[in-house]
Amino acid sequence: INLTSEQGGEGHAAPIEEAEEIAKLAKKYGKGLEAIMFIGDGYDDLITGFKKALDLGADIFILEGGPFNKSKNRLDSFAKAVTMARILVPGKIVATNGAYEDECRIGLQAGLNAIITGFPNNHHGYMCGYSPGTARKGNFGLPHVVKMIKEEIGSSLTNVPIQRGELEALARAIKVLGPDNVYPNKIGWN
Repeated sequence: INLTSEQGGEGHAAPIEEAEEIAKLAKKYGKGLEAIMFIGDGYDDLITGFKKALDLGADIFILEGGPFNKSKNRLDSFAKAVTMARILVPGKIVATNGAYEDECRIGLQAGLNAIITGFPNNHHGYMCGYSPGTARKGNFGLPHVVKMIKEEIGSSLTNVPIQRGELEALARAIKVLGPDNVYPNKIGWN
């Protein structure tokens, strides 16, 4: 669901009533719910988005920066937004569907779980990982985002992006735990 109309971005999203209806349907059918909101002014706009997302029962927060980050200190606000979102969101997943390269990097350092970008016919492919004035092949989109993730996260036991081995381990864990104990059927440890 897109919450930017609640944050004052009426021209960027459907009316909030539509998001509320989708949220009710998701709850009715036991589905997970992702909420997209923008950084905005970095304070009031963001708090409005967080509050509405929690009121509607969102499991995942998606933060939109880039041209929708109007904060005086864009990077500080983006990092704080990611950190606060990781604490607040029930599913503990925080992603971005639109962030400049510097926001992606500071977001990854602050705990960003995912960067949505570069898929065929995905209009966000142009923006995630993009730095204004650098629009050249290889400077944005999925390959550039994967490179940034590797640089910011460093080497670890998990490949970036995840590969077949990680997916097989995840599938085995779900078999052991049972699908009823895994998101979106269960959020958190309770």
